[in-house]
Amino acid sequence: MEIIISKIGKSLIIDGYKAKKSKDILDNVYLVSFTPEDMRIVKDEPERRRKFIDRELCQLKPVYYSNLQRYKKALMQRNTFLKQGKVEEKLLEVWDRTLVEYGSRIIRDRTEFVDKIKIISKKIQNDITEGKEEIDIYYEASISFKESREELVADFEKRLKRDRNRDLKTGSTSSGPHRDDLKITIDGIDLRNFGSQGQQRTAALSLKLSEIEIIKEEKKESPILLLDDVLSELDEARQEFLLKSFSDVQIFITTAETKESLWTGLPNKSIFTIENGRCFTEA
Repeated sequence: MEIIISKIGKSLIIDGYKAKKSKDILDNVYLVSFTPEDMRIVKDEPERRRKFIDRELCQLKPVYYSNLQRYKKALMQRNTFLKQGKVEEKLLEVWDRTLVEYGSRIIRDRTEFVDKIKIISKKIQNDITEGKEEIDIYYEASISFKESREELVADFEKRLKRDRNRDLKTGSTSSGPHRDDLKITIDGIDLRNFGSQGQQRTAALSLKLSEIEIIKEEKKESPILLLDDVLSELDEARQEFLLKSFSDVQIFITTAETKESLWTGLPNKSIFTIENGRCFTEA
């Protein structure tokens, strides 16, 4: 697979053929990126945590990408319809059925994903803190999860009907997976509102490292790890833990500072240095 970036745009080449859509890259290569912005995933707005779940699920289950796109399209059309004020009930029910169909699938996939990442992140958090902290992760859905898809669909439909008058007043849809959040706690303390900066960063690190383990487990291969200037956000102990955890993972690291002690544990490393617009390599 090749990614070609030029002045006229970006193109994807898979097995010698140009991909027509960006989603064609899904299930061909697995990537986990870690940026300074990800360090704020715990305390920032719910949208950032939803994107964290969606990005990973789109890699693991390409059908999830399609479900998510269809849900977002139906949501946008429903909200546009609501903003007109006086609407026909039958037309609104058309959008409701589409939201329920794809939204219920999204809720189920997200719930299953969070259950898996909770187990993995607990072990990673325990290793990072040497057993001093226990992390827990909960998926907070505006539509209560039900084991039966029929029950989940029925609950979603009931909620949309219940909220219809409020939705007409606000011109927006008040229930559905677009309103959901991820609750992350350390020893029972909700890190969205409390907890030290160190706890928030360690929890974020546990979440991102869990992504890699889930891909290994689900896809039976290792993803590519992209660390974009994130080392400067971590203390030396967490830097070493991060790099030593993935001797079997291909890692691309961008950083403004280098410490020889960090690279010693990385086999077959190549260092590219950019100075004054010029790039050169050192062993």
